[in-house]
Amino acid sequence: MKVKTTLNRAVKAASAAALAGALITGGSLAPAFADDLPSDPVVTDPGTGGGTTTDPSGGGLPAEPDGGACEPGWYFAAKTRGADTFVGVGNIFTNKNQTGRTTTVTFTSQTAGTVGTEVSGTLGTSINTALASVNATFGVSASSSKTVTTGMSVTFSVPNGKYGNGQYGAFKINANGISQYRTPTCKVTSTRSVSISSPIRVGWRTWID
Repeated sequence: MKVKTTLNRAVKAASAAALAGALITGGSLAPAFADDLPSDPVVTDPGTGGGTTTDPSGGGLPAEPDGGACEPGWYFAAKTRGADTFVGVGNIFTNKNQTGRTTTVTFTSQTAGTVGTEVSGTLGTSINTALASVNATFGVSASSSKTVTTGMSVTFSVPNGKYGNGQYGAFKINANGISQYRTPTCKVTSTRSVSISSPIRVGWRTWID
């Protein structure tokens, strides 16, 4: 029995020594498995930074950069589109159908003229620069002015007893946007709300009443 007791004491002493060694070195008594190995560090790409980026809305305003420079001046960005409107040039043509059946009427433009662009608010930049943003944002072909000519005809059907009406002119887009002044460091020092009404095409407006 003394041999067994001596052996047990030796085992306990060895275990205590191992524990003390692990605690002193900061180790662990747990076995090391593959899952316990440290994983690769996660690296976040900080990006290149600097420079001037484009407004994500696609409106033409340079975004605030982390650094870099802007061309100082006014920038316009079209944001929303209202209902299109029509500007007539010359008289309204009217013809009542009294044939007893549906028939067609034909009108021919007799007045020439020009339909221009109207701006509400202070734009800051040129009309053509602003219209470039309008066209890119809404997929139209607005211009600063459209010429309405004579000799343009339209033919359409009018039911019996109804009036056929028509007028030649230009259809206009009505767009709202903002103008901003950017300094050489791309700092915004002024923002304005601006509305633009500009012709997109010439043609006839016809209706029946």
